[in-house]
Amino acid sequence: MIAIGSDHGGVELKDYLVGVLRAMGVEVQDFGTQGKASVDYPDFGREVSLRVSSGEAERGVLVCTSGIGMSILANKFPAVRAALVQDLDAARSSREHNNANILVLSGAKTEQFLAKQILEIWLATPFAGGRHQRRVDKICQVERDLGIQIDPSTRAPAMVRERSLGIAPDNRGVVLSERSESKDLGSGVPGLPGGLHGQEKK
Repeated sequence: MIAIGSDHGGVELKDYLVGVLRAMGVEVQDFGTQGKASVDYPDFGREVSLRVSSGEAERGVLVCTSGIGMSILANKFPAVRAALVQDLDAARSSREHNNANILVLSGAKTEQFLAKQILEIWLATPFAGGRHQRRVDKICQVERDLGIQIDPSTRAPAMVRERSLGIAPDNRGVVLSERSESKDLGSGVPGLPGGLHGQEKK
């Protein structure tokens, strides 16, 4: 199953791609938005990313005005490898080299015909494996080192085993501390429900 979603800036392209996928005989679940009323892209990107992260969807497609916001959001989810694609070469390499499982498009900068070509190439291109597998494995290892998993109670990325990494994940100097319990990554970061749990660097 392909999960797809957009905000108001990508809804027209999203609706077009839903039709393309269904014409190809692909099972699609559309998580909205519907219509051009202004909405917040994280609400729809979260639903698609969660399905891909959990394995409920094999792949996902996200569209917002620039594609940047959806890319940032989707890559917060464990096991998600979202790629913002603007040309055919990137469509191919994102699959072949990076094993991308969420395709992100710009609703403002991608014409429908190009988007259709990108989608078709992205779906048809297999992961090359080999040296690329080693590199993707290292990305997965970072997720394991950080202990990032989906918290079933909140359906959001959470740290189930934080480690003291001695790094500042953001410009406020927050460093992660040793914890064994699950922690919501949202608490304290402006713009996210709840922010990043941790300790202020002394």
